[in-house]
Amino acid sequence: MNETITRARYEQMTDDLFQKIDSLLDIDLKALGVKGVDNLVLSGAFCKTPKIHNLLSTKFPNIENIYGVENSEELITVGNVISLCKQILDS
Repeated sequence: MNETITRARYEQMTDDLFQKIDSLLDIDLKALGVKGVDNLVLSGAFCKTPKIHNLLSTKFPNIENIYGVENSEELITVGNVISLCKQILDS
């Protein structure tokens, strides 16, 4: 079977999953005591999903950047670079 769907249809089909992601994110942030987020680094398929970017931009309106890293091995490097740049700018 080969079927083409629109982005709107895809988002409608996955809306319940994104709502679950949103609520799990709330639970995790509360459990960790996180009060604010300056930057986000996404890994895997979600880094190309506009709906996840919209969800995160709405949840964190003061966010500076959302980085997408497709290769999970690069994730640690990107996180370290962001942290280092922040330390340099704050000093």
